[in-house]
Amino acid sequence: MVKFFVKIVVQVFFWKPRNWRKGFKAKLESRLYSIAIRRRAKSCGRGLLVLGPGVNVTSSTTIGDGAGFGKRVKIFGDGPVSIGRRAVLAEDTVVYTQVHDYDHSDVLPFGWGFTYPETSIGDYAWLGIKCIVLPGARIGEGAIVQAGSVVMGVVPPCAIVAGNPAKVIGWRDVEHYNKLKVAAGETPVMPPAGESKVPSSKLEAGSSKSGAESSKLRDDRLADIFCGVFSVLPEEAVAMKYKEHPAWDSAGQMALVAAIEREYGRSLSPGEIYRLRSYAQAPSSTLTATGRP
Repeated sequence: MVKFFVKIVVQVFFWKPRNWRKGFKAKLESRLYSIAIRRRAKSCGRGLLVLGPGVNVTSSTTIGDGAGFGKRVKIFGDGPVSIGRRAVLAEDTVVYTQVHDYDHSDVLPFGWGFTYPETSIGDYAWLGIKCIVLPGARIGEGAIVQAGSVVMGVVPPCAIVAGNPAKVIGWRDVEHYNKLKVAAGETPVMPPAGESKVPSSKLEAGSSKSGAESSKLRDDRLADIFCGVFSVLPEEAVAMKYKEHPAWDSAGQMALVAAIEREYGRSLSPGEIYRLRSYAQAPSSTLTATGRP
């Protein structure tokens, strides 16, 4: 019904190029599907994206900003479930939030009582098609769950898991993940100790330099980079603060980071990038030569 209504609206009221109509149609459908989700959920953030029909949530569901649902995503049960900011649940994913209390029932195999363990899906987590999330599962921030996996227990932040039950098969590039986070004005994620699989070559690049040049980043070189990336005068660069300049959005800051890394021949750590909130917070003495904050 929603698709038919949107098709009529697009054909009657909008005579735009085909690609424009296709994008507008998807946005309008998402808005209409989102209305029912917002009414059912306990709370729902801004920018909810619903890519098809058949999505079901409960009154105990908390949804963060920018979360995305594919077709026929189902959340069953009365237990609390939280879905983080910009988390993505692909189509046909199922989340269960309650389980029969078989240990305290009067009959076998179970009675009518239930337990309601809290289930959570972290910020920026990505669940592939046809995943099953069992009650009490805790999926960490930035984790990736491969298609068809069955998740139970705890999934560490930035882990890549697969199987039944889902087990860790790899790790995201945590350094790259944190660069994108801090460029958007957020704090970096801290994966469990010893489980961050960041290539050591990225942390140690450029460590062979010697002398005063390798011990710190010179202020004049840094100023030149600021001026070149953002097309500003030196005095303007000194006064710049994150997002107060029209060009200093997430993409702008990543361009700045890339330029600094090219200039000094090594990767900046997430801690160093986080200190680039303004030129004043990024003097040469705060940026070490080893790539560590």
